[in-house]
Amino acid sequence: MTESTTSANSSLATEPIIEGTLSETSPATDESPKVPHSKPGNIGLLLIGLGVFCCIIGFVLMLNSNFGSFQFNASLYGLTGMGGSSIMGGLFLLLG
Repeated sequence: MTESTTSANSSLATEPIIEGTLSETSPATDESPKVPHSKPGNIGLLLIGLGVFCCIIGFVLMLNSNFGSFQFNASLYGLTGMGGSSIMGGLFLLLG
């Protein structure tokens, strides 16, 4: 072997091996903000609860009103529809 290849091999053997994981050497992972994952779940459960409440109130008002009156239409289409939409939005946020 020539002198240059032996010196290259000896310099590789004497270099220290860098130990550590990627998270220790990468500053980008240490600076990432901690985002809580429970916030959309809490809002989703709140929307589902609000939707169930609107559906129940709409159903009770619909049973106690005359067919064809404004109260009947508002409770059937307004409150029950709003409750169903709120439930679907809450499920979307909860399940992702």
